[in-house]
Amino acid sequence: YKVAVYHKCSAAHDRAARVESANSVRRLPDGSWYADNFDGVGFIDALKANGHQIAGRRILQVGAGGAGASLAYCLAEAGADEIRLTDIDTVRAGKLAALVGRAFPKCRIQVGEAEPSGMHMAINATPVGMHAGDPLPLDVSRLTPDMTVVDIIMEPAETALLRAAKGIGCRVQPGRPMMDFQVRAMSEFFDIEGKDRGHG
Repeated sequence: YKVAVYHKCSAAHDRAARVESANSVRRLPDGSWYADNFDGVGFIDALKANGHQIAGRRILQVGAGGAGASLAYCLAEAGADEIRLTDIDTVRAGKLAALVGRAFPKCRIQVGEAEPSGMHMAINATPVGMHAGDPLPLDVSRLTPDMTVVDIIMEPAETALLRAAKGIGCRVQPGRPMMDFQVRAMSEFFDIEGKDRGHG
């Protein structure tokens, strides 16, 4: 319902507006609704907190759906030098690449194959890997120990992709930190601690 919810709101943060998707909304004093999307925020903050560099890096991203769209924009915004985007829906991937490229022209983004040759980081932003027997989302035979591999899937905590990457010697990051940082950002969005509320 992220897209449907977004379209019910009268205003939105840029990161929600550019993907036309919201995972958090709040009522404003005038009674209208304001949308935001913390998929990319949580992802980027989690990477940075764990010492993973984004600026100047070449990144393979598999998945151009709802979460993937948010990630691609935020990776470009964070200074990624190049994004190789792949999705089973090549039309969707092409549209996203064009939109991100227009918004962040310093980032070279293009649609390519799900193989990480020449990349610093490989990201799985698809549901592939949630179930036993799922195929690997990218060509792990092209991974090298100097690469970082990230999977946004939270369950299982260690996907087959991450196990394969660890076996090669790659740095890895699972999906849970992304959710943890999303929750932190959402708590600020909803002012859970009441910092901006009137008292008395």
